[in-house]
This record gives sequence, structure tokens and C-alpha cells, in this order.
Amino acid sequence: MTLEGLKVFAAVCEAHNLSTVARETNRSQSAVSQHIRRLEKETGLPLVSAGRAVWCRPGRD
Repeated sequence: MTLEGLKVFAAVCEAHNLSTVARETNRSQSAVSQHIRRLEKETGLPLVSAGRAVWCRPGRD
């Protein structure tokens, strides 16, 4: 888990759109997706739900 990956994840949660985050951070959409997938693999949790918009999933209590 890297600080950069967490920043990308936070940006996706705020923007609800991978393309927007890619454009704003000068990355490809694929690179943004890879950051999210890597975080999901490391945490063992699904972190986003994708459809027309991307939504960050709330943690479990």
C-alpha cells in the first residue's frame, strides 16, 4: 500500500469517475484502475462499486 495509491483512491471516491481522476492526475484510466485493484488485493476488500459512476464502499463495523 502506497501513499500514491491511497491518494488515487481518495480522488476516485470524491470524483466518482475513473476518467476524471485519470485526467486530473495525468494518468491513464488503466493506471487508476490498477491502483484501485492493488489496494483491493492488499486489503482483501472490494473498495469500489462500478457502474456508470464509481462509488466507494463503506467499511464494515
